[in-house]
Amino acid sequence: MTNNIQYLTINEPSMVEHNAIVSLQTALGLESSRDVVERATFEVSDRLSRMEYALMNGDLEKTAKIASGLVAISEQIGLMKFATVARDLVSAIDSNDFVAIAAISNRLLRQGERALYDAINFPDEPLQS
Repeated sequence: MTNNIQYLTINEPSMVEHNAIVSLQTALGLESSRDVVERATFEVSDRLSRMEYALMNGDLEKTAKIASGLVAISEQIGLMKFATVARDLVSAIDSNDFVAIAAISNRLLRQGERALYDAINFPDEPLQS
């Protein structure tokens, strides 16, 4: 008897909205825009960690507050899809939809890794919009 086990990997496309980064590069210059993106990615990473901790402790009020902050920060650096998922998490918490909270928070954490990688590795040379 053979075991037919299949493993599914979840792979989502890039999270970075190129126009938002190009706008930052145009407004601030390459070096300053790189600094803004690096600081924002550090902040998003820190907040994701705090959000995960709040979720593990069942503190939905704190989780919603952190997720709301993630929306604002991530939109500034072009992580619009990530911001949408964070916004969805806030809505699920407001609705007390515990199944959705579990699913959306896991998606947010999964997307967070990809989004931060994409933002920090965005090309330093100016792009044409």
